[in-house]
Amino acid sequence: MRCLGEFALPVKDINVSLAFWKKLGFTTKMVMKEPYPYTIVTDGLMIIGLHQTDHFNYPAVTYFGINTEKRIQQLKEKGLQNFSIMQGKNNVVLKTWEGQHFFIFSMGM
Repeated sequence: MRCLGEFALPVKDINVSLAFWKKLGFTTKMVMKEPYPYTIVTDGLMIIGLHQTDHFNYPAVTYFGINTEKRIQQLKEKGLQNFSIMQGKNNVVLKTWEGQHFFIFSMGM
């Protein structure tokens, strides 16, 4: 099982960014302070994660799933490369040849 978690965006100021997204019609679904300030917003169709962090500095499509170690191995067997570990071997970043980033995270990180 895999599911799209969010489109993750790094932001400089969570409050300024949140005000912008609210003007676009998004509502806040979750606000967290740890491990860094972040919030999840949605317009009912899209889920955007606003992350005030220095852990990453690029937008990323985030997937959550179970058995991610097996899924990551299957992707590698199909020839995908450029994986890097983020918070444990079951949580990786995949950078595509076009520069797009995908977070593949285990449910319940």
